[in-house]
Formats: sequence, C-alpha cells, structure tokens
Amino acid sequence: MEVFDGAMFIKFIFAFIFVISLMFFISWVAKKMGLSNNINMNNAKKRLAISSYMAIDHKHRLYIVKRDDVEHLILIGPNKQTVVEKNIVTDAIKEKEIETE
Repeated sequence: MEVFDGAMFIKFIFAFIFVISLMFFISWVAKKMGLSNNINMNNAKKRLAISSYMAIDHKHRLYIVKRDDVEHLILIGPNKQTVVEKNIVTDAIKEKEIETE
C-alpha cells in the first residue's frame, strides 16, 4: 500500500487544476462557436428576439422584446417581471400604415 506523500499531493493538485482549466477552455470554445443554448432554426422564421436591453442597476434590467412586428418593454428583476409598455409601434409598421392609406 502506497503512502500519500507530498509529491503525490502536488501531482494531484496539478492534475485537478489541469482538468478544471480544460473544462473551462472547452466551454469557452463552445460558447464562441455558438454551440450553447441555441436551437438551430435555419429554415424557420424567428418570431421572437431581444432588440436591446439596458441595466437599471445591478439587479434590474429593461428589455425591448420584439415579437413579429410588435415590441414590448419589460422590466426584469430578481423577484418579478413587469411589462412597462406593450404594443410599441416601430418605424417599419408606421411606414406600412402610411403606404396603405
């Protein structure tokens, strides 16, 4: 039976650090390649998108969410979400309405 000495402990620490850093590197590469949390919808029209967002403070953010041709302003915090304004008309919709008149 082998005794767990200082040299073996240092080898263990270096191997552990190497494995953890390798996991972080693979995760970073996957994120840069766009492989994380994405559903491949090449042929389908995307109906939902986040147009922009702004941090109010370290806990709250304002998001402009676009669905079809309508935008909604949403305040998201740690405990609740609130719709600030809905059915925001964009410039593209205004131009379509002017053309139809």
